Amino acid sequence: MEYPDTLVCPSCKISETNSLDITKSDITNLEYLNEYKDFKMIGKTKDRRVLLLSGIPIFAASQLGNGKMIKNIRQTYFPNFNNHFDDYIQHIPLVTQLSLSLYGLKDVEGGKKFAEVMVADALSSSLMFCMVMCLKMSAKSERPDHSARNSFPSGHTATAFMGAQLLHNEYGEAYPWLSTGGYAVACLVGMGRILNNRHWVDDVLAGASIGMFSGELGYMLKDLIFKRKFNIEWFPSANLEPGMEYDFSFAYQWSELMNVYSNNDYQNTTALIFGLAYRTNDYFRFGLDTELRRDQFPYDVIRGSLKGYLDKKENPMPFIFKKLSLRAKAEYDFRMYKSLYGAASLGAGMVLPGKSLSLENSSNYLLKTKCVPSLQCSLGTFISITTNLRLSFYANLAYQQNKLDGVGENAKSIGSSFMLTTAFGITCR
Repeated sequence: MEYPDTLVCPSCKISETNSLDITKSDITNLEYLNEYKDFKMIGKTKDRRVLLLSGIPIFAASQLGNGKMIKNIRQTYFPNFNNHFDDYIQHIPLVTQLSLSLYGLKDVEGGKKFAEVMVADALSSSLMFCMVMCLKMSAKSERPDHSARNSFPSGHTATAFMGAQLLHNEYGEAYPWLSTGGYAVACLVGMGRILNNRHWVDDVLAGASIGMFSGELGYMLKDLIFKRKFNIEWFPSANLEPGMEYDFSFAYQWSELMNVYSNNDYQNTTALIFGLAYRTNDYFRFGLDTELRRDQFPYDVIRGSLKGYLDKKENPMPFIFKKLSLRAKAEYDFRMYKSLYGAASLGAGMVLPGKSLSLENSSNYLLKTKCVPSLQCSLGTFISITTNLRLSFYANLAYQQNKLDGVGENAKSIGSSFMLTTAFGITCR
């Protein structure tokens, strides 16, 4: 390896004539060279960024009014779900941060600051509790299970996301996987509150935004108390880095049906989507989506497609089918402004066989659908709230056929449809 004859330390404030020289003879092996590289970085630690508005996009999403749509999916797929894991794992991110700090794990600055961590956690917890309780008492929103009128916002989700934000603030730069794990646990808490029928999705999103905001604000107040330097960024700047990404989103689809036997030629679909993707660089990522679908068709459309197999009724209830869809996708992303990105994707997959829900139909007929292919193209935008958490909105246009199986001689076509989808999602990495 070739070494320069003279190496000058750029961080040392010494005049050029009296500069600190390290000659070639002083560097005898690679270990000394590595020590020199570390020496060059002394004094170059950046001030901590404070992202006070990081939770605002999530709070805005909580006002979209999708609560009943998500509850319908929950009632379709998990009507008897009752597991209170969310009561316990809500504390995991905060306990992890406190345990690592007490153990003495160094942050990105190489320091051990357990007292400062305790102050930040106490301030954040107090702020979060006050905001949650004030909103609960003022909103008086009824819970989905009708047990009380203190649904909005979700205190469990606020606690989990506050802990995840504090864990990210303390160790996110030095140990990104800790930050990713904290946000993943927080998202799991939010899903648990919905699955247990204790909260609307709006409550969960609002709780997440309050938790993130209180975590950032508490950490900023701690910095003021201990006279630490920080920079407030109202609109953060974040780059996309290669690695695995985990998506959770919900979507509403509306479509016109072609080749049907009624004037009520429409189809409504609500879906929960779980995705796994790998980002290769700033521009491309490839992944697989698993979609829990709830397709709703008018009674007359099903009756017409079966050519009189069902009786005509004056006030028929719609037929509702539950289905599982698998889709592979490729996505291209481009930066529009700082951490605001645009996205375009193409996907292809299969809608697996599904069945109707007899309890929600006006007849006792149990109908089944066939496995059909589906194609989808998407345009959307997302914002990187932190390096490990992103919020996205998509509009999808999809083509799909709908066929009944097991009725009459052969499979009957309900109709082909072009679906327009609006989707909201959260991505952890």
